[in-house]
Parts: sequence; C-alpha cells; structure tokens
Amino acid sequence: MIRFQSFHILFAVIGRCASSFDGFAVGNEIIEEIELRVQAGDLTSARKRAFDCLVSTRVSPCPPEESIKRSYESATANLFRQEAYLELLKDVATSDKSDGFSGDDCTKIESLEIRDPLSFGIELPEKNHGSRVIEKWRECCSFFRPREDEICEDDLCCHLSPGLDNHLILPALREPSVTVELRLERGIEKVTIEQDGDLRMFDVAGVLWPAGYLLGLCLSNPTECGVSEVFDVLRRDNAVAVEIGSGVGFASISLAKALQSSNTCNTSELANQPFNLACSPPGPVIIATDIKDPSLALVTLNAQRNGVGGLVTAFKANHTDQDSMTQVLNTWARRGFDLVLGSSLQALFDATETLEAPLWATLDALVSKSNPDATVLLAHVKENERIELPVENGMFQIAKRISGDQFSMTTSNGSTSDFEIVVLRRAR
Repeated sequence: MIRFQSFHILFAVIGRCASSFDGFAVGNEIIEEIELRVQAGDLTSARKRAFDCLVSTRVSPCPPEESIKRSYESATANLFRQEAYLELLKDVATSDKSDGFSGDDCTKIESLEIRDPLSFGIELPEKNHGSRVIEKWRECCSFFRPREDEICEDDLCCHLSPGLDNHLILPALREPSVTVELRLERGIEKVTIEQDGDLRMFDVAGVLWPAGYLLGLCLSNPTECGVSEVFDVLRRDNAVAVEIGSGVGFASISLAKALQSSNTCNTSELANQPFNLACSPPGPVIIATDIKDPSLALVTLNAQRNGVGGLVTAFKANHTDQDSMTQVLNTWARRGFDLVLGSSLQALFDATETLEAPLWATLDALVSKSNPDATVLLAHVKENERIELPVENGMFQIAKRISGDQFSMTTSNGSTSDFEIVVLRRAR
C-alpha cells in the first residue's frame, strides 16, 4: 500500500513537472514570436501580442511579465540599431490592413461624470469628480479593465474628446493606445495613438501627456482654436513645420489631419507617399523630432496608421543641443521653419524669464528669419512651466495665450485648466 502511494505521488510530481515544462516551452514560443515580429518591423503586432499576454486571463500560459518586457525592449533595441529601421516600420505599417489597437465605436457622446456613484455600484463619497472619472475609466475602458463588470453602460464612450472629462486619465501610463476624437474643419474623425505603455512603464516619451493632447486638439482645427495663422504660414511655397520632442506624435498627426481637412494638400495621395510627394505641387510637411528611438518608431507607426504618413516624417534630434538643431535645419529647412511646435519640454521651459534660458537659443535657431509670419506654438503647465519673456528679450513676442478651458480641460476638482498654449513670433 505504501509502495503504491509512493508511485502515485511520483507520477503526480512528474505530471506537474511535465505541465510546467509545457508551459515554459509555450512561454518561450510566445517570447520568440514577439521578437520575430519586432525583427520584421511589425511593432504593432508584436506590441499587441505582448499586451495580450500581460493580461494573463486572455492568454495562457504566458511567460512572466518581466520576461515579456525584457524581450520586447531587447528586440526593439536591436531593431533600432538598423540604419533604415524607420523605413522598415513605415513599409510594414503601409501593407498592414489590420485594426491594430482600434478605438471604441460608440456614437453617443456621454461624459464620464458619475452624478450618483451608488448607481454604478461604487460608493466614493470622499473622492472628487476627477478621481471618480479615472476610476470609472479604468473599470470600463482600460485595456487592463476587469473582464466582467456590471457598472458600465453599453453606450459609454472611452475616447478622449473636448466636452468629455476623459482627459483626466492622461497620461494613461499603462495603456497600449488611446483614441482621440478630432473636430476637424470638415467633420469629426477619430485617431488611435499607439503607446508603449506598460512595456516601457517609465519612458515618459512613449505616452500621450495632457499638454500634448491640448496642442493636438488646437492644431486639429487651427481656425476654431484661434490660430488661423497656422494655415497661413503653411500655405507658403515649400513651407515646413517642425515638432520638437514629439513623443508619440499626436500634435504632428493632428496638424496633418487639419491640412487634409482644409484641402491644403492633394489628400488622395497623402497616406502612403514620401513626404516630398505628399502635395502636388510640393507643399507643407511636418518634421516630428525626438531624441528617443522608441518615440520615433511610434511617430512613424501612428502617422502611417492614421493616414498621414505622407505628411509626417520622424527625425532624430536633440532639441537641447544646438549642433543637433543645426543638423535638423540643414536636412529639412535651411532658411528656417515656418511653424515650430512643442509641449511640456521641461529642459527648455525652465527659467524662460531669463535671456540665458535654452528655449530662446533653440527658437532663434529654428524659426525662419525670412518669413515674418513664422509662428511658434508651445503647450505647457501654467504653474510649473509658464513661459514668460525676458525683460531684456528682443527676439520674440507673445502673440496670445490659449487656455485649456477652451477645450474643457478642467482640473479634477472642476477648477480652470492647468494647461495653456503660448503663441510666439519673432519681435518686429
């Protein structure tokens, strides 16, 4: 009897070991699959496979979370060592007809305001409106939301849009994507912006931030935002715009969408053509710069997947380094840029009230001296990054300030917006 029990235990242990080995083998296959997709330039597919695995209830068995993240980072680092990796990403995104991380398709726009928390089965008397919005969004909209929830309405909109309070969830640090509703000149259109999210949890350039969101909303319809001069400067022959520190590329993509909507360009050829063939005759292009390769990859994928790959070109540059800025100019706009964009550029926005602040040297290098209407739009946090002119400054002047309140970007407690856009031009 004892011998039989011993054999029974032995077989059980062997069975568990075999099961563990099978799970380990499958986990290795998943990691290898992610790495192969990255190597092929299919970052969207690789990221989707990795995120599906991070939500363990969807894919089983999966390798440990840290193994997934390490393998993704290692594989992308190898990809970024290739000289022409951006072209590879662009080619793959052009031929890929899948939805990627598609956004919600709701048609009824509703605020996420919880007027009566108890009606949703949650009691949060001590939390302010913003906290409840964030909690509701995480439970109903997040990629990592519970699989079974009973507190979400069928028509709940999870995208970001002026008039909704969803901006309060930004930055959505863990999310693989966010969907934004743009109110273009010719109508409403949604764009889905991929992020590295949880795969690079501490890479601040790999997610959409509130200041970048505000800048993108404004650029999606410059006339309605109060900066119709954006269209004016870009209608000049061979006009070029540059975004510094572009991150995920939302502002550049929004501007490109606005140009399409205003019919500034021949929109039928924009999606898959090289930048210099985007308009006929050659017209405005947007150079989205960043120092980080993961950001340049996201800009390229997001522009291509949202149909503006012919207008937005990613380019590696360091906006705090004058030699790097010179390289950007020599490559794209020897006479200077007609439009300069940026948001939450902490390295540039510090101590702008002094003439020695790096912002002024960077703008002086980039902004066209031959175009008197060349314009700068910078979005920032009003308290910590407020842009002020030096008393002795003679280079630039502030044309206007645009509050985030114009797009209903109130704070979590309902106060006026923390964010604004400052519009600058060369002093005349």
